[in-house]
Amino acid sequence: MTDEPTTVGRGKRPVSWGKIVLLAFVYPFAAVVFALLIRVAGVEAFEPEGPSMEPTLQNGDRFVVDKTAYGLFLPWSAEAAINWGEPERGDVVVIRSPSAGIDIVKRVVGISGDVIAFTDNHLSINGEVVPQTPQGQCMEISLSVVGDSPPCFEEVIGDRSYLTSWEQAPLPTSMDPVEVPPGQVFILGDHRDRSNDSRFFGPVPVTAIKGRALFIYMGHDFFGAVR
Repeated sequence: MTDEPTTVGRGKRPVSWGKIVLLAFVYPFAAVVFALLIRVAGVEAFEPEGPSMEPTLQNGDRFVVDKTAYGLFLPWSAEAAINWGEPERGDVVVIRSPSAGIDIVKRVVGISGDVIAFTDNHLSINGEVVPQTPQGQCMEISLSVVGDSPPCFEEVIGDRSYLTSWEQAPLPTSMDPVEVPPGQVFILGDHRDRSNDSRFFGPVPVTAIKGRALFIYMGHDFFGAVR
């Protein structure tokens, strides 16, 4: 005779409302904490205002910044809590403006110890003129221009190349040599006639840099790397 399985003592488990309430609170809280950690120590989205970085970045482009590139920059702070690296010449960075107290995006052209100068619109680093090759009208190269299409030029610093723009008939710009102090950088906008940068407020501390621009995820160059 086959024994029948017994069901004595077996019933539905009681609902643990305490655990349900706890999980309903913990999961959203954990998601918010995780998102904050990513923003603080990971990546963050930024949007430039104005034409100062044309043709690289257009007014309204949205791009992602690596906030771990040089250090740890906490929210609502004016400088990094700790630094573990410095930018290289050619890096596009988001930095806290020393003159306006807002986040701006610029290109690093000089690092600690460099001597930066301008002679008739030509940038020089440590006495060597940065190569500047005409590339035609910016409108033919990039949609990131505002108003009339200015001429574009390719500049080369070491193994880094990028585009800059000037007005159609720019006035000659010159600047006496400036030596970049230790722990600071010299920054410029790629649209040289429409940029408030180190030519006017001097070198800026590395601790004021929030991160390095990685790629555009929405804008004139959809999902394009920032170079």
